[in-house]
Amino acid sequence: MRNLPLFPNYFKWVVIAIILLDIIIAFVFRDFLKQYGDYSKEIMLTIISLALLILFWTKRKEDDEMFVQLRLNTMTGAIVFLIIYVLINNIFSLVADEEEIGRLSAGMGVFTMMVFITLMFELQLRKLKKSNNEE
Repeated sequence: MRNLPLFPNYFKWVVIAIILLDIIIAFVFRDFLKQYGDYSKEIMLTIISLALLILFWTKRKEDDEMFVQLRLNTMTGAIVFLIIYVLINNIFSLVADEEEIGRLSAGMGVFTMMVFITLMFELQLRKLKKSNNEE
């Protein structure tokens, strides 16, 4: 199996810096960002989503082919999760008959998917390490 090109290990620190900088900017300039409302929220969610995407594709010190397969399986599960999330959101929109509930922004969908991907990958990784330690 051909290895996927991954970001170097030090990108983990770049991601942490990006997320912290995004949070600091949100708190420091909150009055300024209130003027732009939804646009500023979308930009912040997009930045965090991109940071989580970079984190997901960052190489770990112990990476091998099994980790690549784990990443691909997690990505597949996240896409299925996003499809189900969008469908349920639209169903609630029809039942509640409100436009605001059904209005799922692309940024929020991608953010939800990236949080799901990151959490599932970390959980599967810990489960794998725990099973290796028991053997």
